[in-house]
Amino acid sequence: MPATIRFMGYDPFPEPKNLPERLLAKRRAMGWLIKEAARELGVDEGTWGALECGQIMLYRRHRELIAGVLGLPS
Repeated sequence: MPATIRFMGYDPFPEPKNLPERLLAKRRAMGWLIKEAARELGVDEGTWGALECGQIMLYRRHRELIAGVLGLPS
């Protein structure tokens, strides 16, 4: 997907509106599989999947990790 975005010059997907959408957009932009995204965040694949689907309560540790992966202030 990163090559497609570079070729087109823009991301054809809508702007993410919430955290799960932002995580999906980041994973898509980086070309990561869930396994790779989870490793980058330092969690297991199930946790990343639950975060991406909005099915997990975020604790402070998760918020700090996610902020780092998304390039946001923690």
